[in-house]
Amino acid sequence: MSSQLHKFNKIHDDFTFYGCSAMDSVCSKGILRGRPFGGVGFLYRKLLPIKIGFAGYHSDGRIIAITLDCVNTSILLFCLYLPCDNGDQHYCDTLSDIFGFIESVAECYAGYKCMILGDFNFECVVSNRGFKEFLPVINNLNLTVCDSLDVNSVGFTYAHASLDHRSLIDHVFVNSDLLPVINDYKILHDATNLSDHLPVVFSIPVVATAHSTSQPKMPVYEFRWDKGDLAKFYNYSGDLLSRIHHQFACVSYDSV
Repeated sequence: MSSQLHKFNKIHDDFTFYGCSAMDSVCSKGILRGRPFGGVGFLYRKLLPIKIGFAGYHSDGRIIAITLDCVNTSILLFCLYLPCDNGDQHYCDTLSDIFGFIESVAECYAGYKCMILGDFNFECVVSNRGFKEFLPVINNLNLTVCDSLDVNSVGFTYAHASLDHRSLIDHVFVNSDLLPVINDYKILHDATNLSDHLPVVFSIPVVATAHSTSQPKMPVYEFRWDKGDLAKFYNYSGDLLSRIHHQFACVSYDSV
């Protein structure tokens, strides 16, 4: 839930977290069945020599954006988790909504170079509906996919062992001006990774700003029933309940 995201800030004192949850949206629409899809975030070191700011997130919890400001460039960074194509129109409608969010945020940050990364759930082939829907965003934001930069030449980021299925569905799209400075781009195929997705790592050289941002921690308060005053609870609830009066027509005290 969104009210619990602040706990990511407690993972380690050296890190700060920006994120959004899919739980609120899913739980508000009906009974929760299984694991909701969505929920993305950024976990970054406080001591990074750049200014990092929050730019926005989509209400369904599938995409979030932050800004990275340094001396040599300014980057608008999106992290997303797109749905799978189930063959219906709702899939295309959902993508249009998310891609519209990307372009609307990009318009608010003119001069920033966009970078979009995450689980796209589609391969970059024109025959794929998801990629075809994404093409206007690629053209409008002057993006290039980094798949071909993989120094390990793994060729896939998702693997289903029992079905013997592999696909390249996790991507990094960057503004074409940033492509020459993407270093050590690699897909890690490591036996210690227990996920069905493979991590993608890369680096970008940046020039430190005069003042890096470390966002101050803001206190977040939660109601804890186990820490409450039980006596006051009984007093207040008893007082409120005693004010409820209801006449039961089926009860006659005179006949008792």
